[in-house]
Amino acid sequence: MDRWKKLNIFNIFVLKNYFYINFGEHYPKEIVNIINIFYHKLFKISISCGGNFTILLINGDLYSWGDNEFGQLGSNYCEVTKSFKRCNNPQKFGLKNIVKIKCGNYHSLALTTSNKIYSWGDNSVGQLGIGSSSLSGCQKIMIDDIQVPCNKIFCGGNNSGGIFSENSAIYMWGYNGFKQLGFGDNKNKPQKFNLKSINKISYGDIFTMILTISGVIYIWGYNMRYNLEFGHNKSQIFNLKSIRKICCGIDVKMALTTSGEIYMWGNNEYGQLGLGHKIYKNKPQKLSLKNIRKICCSGFHSMALTNCGNIYVWGHNDTWQLGMGHNKDLLEPQKLESLNNVKTIKCGYKHSIAITEINEIFVWGYNWYGQLGLGDYENKKVPQKLDLKIY
Repeated sequence: MDRWKKLNIFNIFVLKNYFYINFGEHYPKEIVNIINIFYHKLFKISISCGGNFTILLINGDLYSWGDNEFGQLGSNYCEVTKSFKRCNNPQKFGLKNIVKIKCGNYHSLALTTSNKIYSWGDNSVGQLGIGSSSLSGCQKIMIDDIQVPCNKIFCGGNNSGGIFSENSAIYMWGYNGFKQLGFGDNKNKPQKFNLKSINKISYGDIFTMILTISGVIYIWGYNMRYNLEFGHNKSQIFNLKSIRKICCGIDVKMALTTSGEIYMWGNNEYGQLGLGHKIYKNKPQKLSLKNIRKICCSGFHSMALTNCGNIYVWGHNDTWQLGMGHNKDLLEPQKLESLNNVKTIKCGYKHSIAITEINEIFVWGYNWYGQLGLGDYENKKVPQKLDLKIY
């Protein structure tokens, strides 16, 4: 019975709306683990990686760090030199009641509990959707041209988009030099697209891929390898069925089926397709991985998360963005042995992030702009735990 101590062997402190639990060292490990998992389920936590910056959302509050050249962190707090603005520590900034956050190369979007969109950062090609291309910086501006509520937001490169409750319709805005928005020229405010029943949007550098509610993929824009411009013509990927997630890198397309299988196609210069070679593929190729629940890709590297919480990594590794302890490219998926019990994975341009089931955040890879949030500017070869003082 000595093992079953009373609850007075741990203390509960209240800090704002969060509970911090400090367990006594003799309390049964099994019970500690159960309570720890239950406790962390109280936190709604998500994270988004921009080109070289990161934004964390936890219970409606936002924290950001990394590159801040265009005010994409939403905060003026940063180290300023003649050539860059950067921040290597998480900084809280002013928006409240946020439920979703997305980052592009140099701009950010946030969705509120009242289904309104705020945008900030670079606006040189209208990616903030505020009706002009004037620079906004860290000023948060609400996009109010659309009268129907927004359910989902998306960012990629210099583009933005949202799915709205009216028949799951798409609105998109931003850079359109290769017709990746599916219409006309650059759009500095949201424009309704002529497809409905949309589930997800993913942006490459100069193309767009969407996933319908029925699991069908459409793609349009520019194909860098074959110099093809689809423009307004939406190409359906006919040989893929039952797709539940999509993701785009600079010139890479990634799709996850309902059965947990991955298909990839596009640029393969660094092995980012995970096929064991560096040959470009213009049609979806099935990977050897099984039982996958989440996928991500960004610059030139890719990651996948299994149903049991393990991470597989492959592709470019020049700044240790694969977290394997070396900087050699991987042409096939390899398990990242240093992490387990993971629930979320994210890729920045050359950095990577994972969140565990108990909301521990691990970061690794490129860190010149402080995008890892560790308080320094040194690249990290293996995953490092981010010690956030915000609970």
